[in-house]
Amino acid sequence: MCDADYKFTYIDVGSYGKSSDSGIFKNSALYDQLSKGSLDIPAASPLEGGKLFPYVILADQGFAMSENLIRPYGGKGLSDLFSPLPIPYPSSLK
Repeated sequence: MCDADYKFTYIDVGSYGKSSDSGIFKNSALYDQLSKGSLDIPAASPLEGGKLFPYVILADQGFAMSENLIRPYGGKGLSDLFSPLPIPYPSSLK
């Protein structure tokens, strides 16, 4: 795991190459502490508008989400809600 400055903050070594990332994570001390709530994560902070938002670990689609572990939105169903905006290009670029 790394922080916002790309510095490693947690490393777990010694797993087999065929093991999945999420399986390795579930057997790690980090997962154990996260599940028990004993990891030193700051309390939720207010976003613009005042709604509290917890600090999170960003993972890929192979991981199960929890209060402090999220995945990026995959975009499924987004086209049903939003349509692309037409962008006028100068004729010289066409």
